[in-house]
Amino acid sequence: MDVAAFVTTQPRPDFPGKENDWPSGGAPPDVAYITAYQRQHPDSAR
Repeated sequence: MDVAAFVTTQPRPDFPGKENDWPSGGAPPDVAYITAYQRQHPDSAR
């Protein structure tokens, strides 16, 4: 059984409220979604 192939073919969960992560900024540069802080501070680094 190829466990890695099974795991990587499963859909990734989408957690509600994730945009509220890092409320004071400081999200890592590779975050895959816009945070609430980034919406309020569009000039902040993404």
